[in-house]
Amino acid sequence: MKVQFLSGPKIGTVEHLPAHICQPLIAAGICKQLVYSSYQERLSEEAAQGNDPHNVSATVVGVEWAVLDKDGSFQSVVRVVKKENSTTTYYSDCPPDAPASTRQQFNELTKKFADGGAVGCLEKANRAKAQYEESVKFAKRF
Repeated sequence: MKVQFLSGPKIGTVEHLPAHICQPLIAAGICKQLVYSSYQERLSEEAAQGNDPHNVSATVVGVEWAVLDKDGSFQSVVRVVKKENSTTTYYSDCPPDAPASTRQQFNELTKKFADGGAVGCLEKANRAKAQYEESVKFAKRF
């Protein structure tokens, strides 16, 4: 909301403030709301102010690389993420155009989970349980 201060230390200055801050000031007579003549005037004035931290561009300049570990990946596997412009691509294996640091990080994480991680441990425990049950199936009881 664009307001002009009528009293106080900021007298005569024009600022853009959130509506929840401006409304009590307008009601108290400390400032008045300045109305834009058109929507295009508002857009051109906001663009002239420069970048706002709330304006987030989804596009990436250049290429960004990332490696998601097994716990951070939505498919519980190590993934390489490539962001280029507005496109995000997920790889299950390290692509040849990935930088050396990304390849190294991917290789370290895949070595870490080479034994199968929690899934491998569960399968090993299930096999041991099946072997035990088979061994006691025909055991004499009392």
